[in-house]
Amino acid sequence: MQAPAAEQAVPQKALVDIPTAALVEQLKQLNERARMHASRLWQLPFAYLGLVALIVGKSDLGRWGLLAASLAIILIGASVLFAMLGAYEGISRAGNGIGEIERHLGLRQTASLSTDWLASMAQHRVNRLASHFLPYFFLVTAVVLGAIFFFIALLWSKDDVKPGSSMLAPIPIRFEVR
Repeated sequence: MQAPAAEQAVPQKALVDIPTAALVEQLKQLNERARMHASRLWQLPFAYLGLVALIVGKSDLGRWGLLAASLAIILIGASVLFAMLGAYEGISRAGNGIGEIERHLGLRQTASLSTDWLASMAQHRVNRLASHFLPYFFLVTAVVLGAIFFFIALLWSKDDVKPGSSMLAPIPIRFEVR
């Protein structure tokens, strides 16, 4: 019979037992990690939008090509959203570590985040970090939802899309003067 998971956990060293120089080095590493995750959080959506622009710009794909392209946009967008959630979680973990070390070293605490990104995003008063990153999440979500709508519209469309005649072309509007 195995011991419960709580008893199997390896005990972590208390911050009191760690030399100050090691804590300062860890603080630097956590700071670097937070910056890396934060840069990923804004780079991912813009790289995704660039890919979407390239795919949409290739409008002479025909109906099946556009179906495949919109499906690719949906799948890649879902992957980007998961990667962004992971980056946000990484920022949160790094921020909590920074806050704990700052508190132990007697420094002014500059970082405090919730480790649960959903609770952090849904809290009554959205903190500065969440309000800064929410537009990126909304941007990717909007593109994915647009691709889903486009995919469904293509499936329901009775007209075949001929190469060279894009469904994305503007609809001609005629004005009559009476």
